Amino acid sequence: MTWIILRDLSSNVEFLVLNTHFPHERDAEDTRQHCADLIVKQLGQIAPTMPQIVMADFNTQPSSNAYQTFIDAGFVDTYTEAGDTLAVNTFHGFAGDNYEWQSGRIDWIMTRDGTQAITVGACEVIKDTNPPIYPSDHYPVIADLDIT
Repeated sequence: MTWIILRDLSSNVEFLVLNTHFPHERDAEDTRQHCADLIVKQLGQIAPTMPQIVMADFNTQPSSNAYQTFIDAGFVDTYTEAGDTLAVNTFHGFAGDNYEWQSGRIDWIMTRDGTQAITVGACEVIKDTNPPIYPSDHYPVIADLDIT
């Protein structure tokens, strides 16, 4: 994982942003669970009162134990918080909507309030592509966040 503490120069609010990539093997669900446990534990030690943004290719769906670990630790899924409940695939294997194996939403942006709250304005899976050229085998996920 890679993390950084940033400061908004206009409000002087500091917040932590973490990016990671969980294992993709189908039989690695236990490993993904351990990754989630480690991140939650480390963030509690690094920045316990700071607003936190965690984003990743989690390689697992919101029905997983790893996802639930974040929810149980007070994280919010920006996709559902923004009011979107539609089933969407974020992995497309460089085939776009023609990809046959439906993996579901395996890329998420999670937030957790600190001393300041994080408000989710919007979250979207960006699917405006120019086939056959794709910059990644995943669709990007973008969230509009406000730290107050």
